[in-house]
Amino acid sequence: MIKKHVLTGFLTLLPLVLTILIVAWLFNLLTDPFAGMVERMITTYENLFNLDIARDEELVYFSSRLISLFLILTLLFLLGFIANKFFFRILLNLCNKLFLKIPLVKTLYSVLKEITSGLLQEDKKIFTKTALIPFPFPKTRAIGLITSPLPKVLQDKLQEETLSIFVPTSPHPISGFLLLTPKKDALELPFSPEEAFKFLISCGLVHPEEPKE
Repeated sequence: MIKKHVLTGFLTLLPLVLTILIVAWLFNLLTDPFAGMVERMITTYENLFNLDIARDEELVYFSSRLISLFLILTLLFLLGFIANKFFFRILLNLCNKLFLKIPLVKTLYSVLKEITSGLLQEDKKIFTKTALIPFPFPKTRAIGLITSPLPKVLQDKLQEETLSIFVPTSPHPISGFLLLTPKKDALELPFSPEEAFKFLISCGLVHPEEPKE
């Protein structure tokens, strides 16, 4: 009984703890490049602004990251605001042309640009449906996410209707395998890609919701 209660308490706290850890990691990732500069500014101008916090290293550490985060968000807001202005579009087009002329860089830039453009389109989803496919062995199955249709040149070479399916790894679905799977071998599943991600991230603990009839 005690073991059961301890396990229940652990599983109850786990999502909260993991969320805090991920948010803290992202917070440090974003603010680290600027935190040192802000810390030096706080120390340098302590007397000018009558800042007693400079004597407390932990307070300076946390304050510098908060200020850095605020500056980053402000910068992103300003970039987003001026992105719609005519002169900025001209400058952006010039940068695009420049990047597309640099060897090696143009390949990476083109791929990233297409991906981000797809993400910014509200009416366009990266993954459309979920499917069950034979992977990594013929007798085992994996949940995959159906992406965009195959290019015509690939479809013609394969000589059968084929789907482009991304199979994420678990529990971190940021990586995975892109498989070109015959449509006849893909069993479409009755739940959304979001539900599939929940199932994968939880290693099968969180079941997809049953479709409503």
